[in-house]
Amino acid sequence: MFNFIRVSIFFVAVIFFSNDAWSIEPLKLKAGLFEGISESDFSYKLIEFNANGQHRMFTLKIASAFRKVKFRAFSDHDINCDITACVINIVNEHNPNENTRLIMTPHLDNALQVMDMSTDHNGQAIFTQTYQLDKQQKQSTVREFVHMYKDRLESLTSIRQNEFYGFWIGVLNIDGKPELLSFEAHPDKTSHFVRFVNGESFTNKASFTPANVSKVGSLIEIETDHLTFANKLLIHKHNAVLEGYMYSTYKGTTLQKGVFRLYRIKQ
Repeated sequence: MFNFIRVSIFFVAVIFFSNDAWSIEPLKLKAGLFEGISESDFSYKLIEFNANGQHRMFTLKIASAFRKVKFRAFSDHDINCDITACVINIVNEHNPNENTRLIMTPHLDNALQVMDMSTDHNGQAIFTQTYQLDKQQKQSTVREFVHMYKDRLESLTSIRQNEFYGFWIGVLNIDGKPELLSFEAHPDKTSHFVRFVNGESFTNKASFTPANVSKVGSLIEIETDHLTFANKLLIHKHNAVLEGYMYSTYKGTTLQKGVFRLYRIKQ
């Protein structure tokens, strides 16, 4: 889908000793790709910083299987940094009431915390969301998803779509962090629950057969075959949405818990 560069990005605060006093320079951005999920508008965020000073931001709607994309271009002239944060102002030349302001602060070693504001022509915030972006040194998680499913998408979207069967995409919130999730549920063969680990180009996949599915009223219970990841799924279906809980256990000990929301992918 996109040919993202494979270099790293991070904030650097430069500290040096001069005239018997410490001096701290503003934060700096280096070239690379960051990615993450905003649960506020159920979208995947990709920001690409380039060494030539011309940068790109993509907002991809998760429920559309990334077919709906919003693109924003900006340059070094749009970035202002102090010792605590970098502020990026992206002007929409076609609609002055849809400008974007990003306030970025460093988080852990390889992540950014972002406050993302849509602003009007007066600079007033219309909509605000926050999310975490993780450094991606390989191909983006969006490309990982597309590569996994591009040759099977037509057959997956034709799965009989009664009850919870079909092909679904959404967000798994695990350990306090949202990550991309796909779920292909077949009525007559092995099904798969796949977590795409943000910033890692890595997936966890748990599988199950129809024999491992049971229903108690409106609750769907699933036991998967994975030793340590998503051994048990509890799912409720609400119209075109699946909501549920994931439990990862090992020898009676709960390793991880997560909640998820999924939307059906259609042709």
